Amino acid sequence: MPNLLGFSLGGFAMWIAIGDEAFKKIITGDEKSESGEVEYSPYMSVNATFVHFILLQLLTIITALV
Repeated sequence: MPNLLGFSLGGFAMWIAIGDEAFKKIITGDEKSESGEVEYSPYMSVNATFVHFILLQLLTIITALV
């Protein structure tokens, strides 16, 4: 499990580091749908997914040690 956590952290760091400012501006824009609801950007969706996996992996490691 620690190896998987390290791989996830490395992937998250690479995701944060890729692209120039123009690319990041394109993928971070929040837009509203026709019904007025906010649609989350692809950037935030990927960030939320990485954070979810990392927190679950940390919780698993802590639980295994206790």
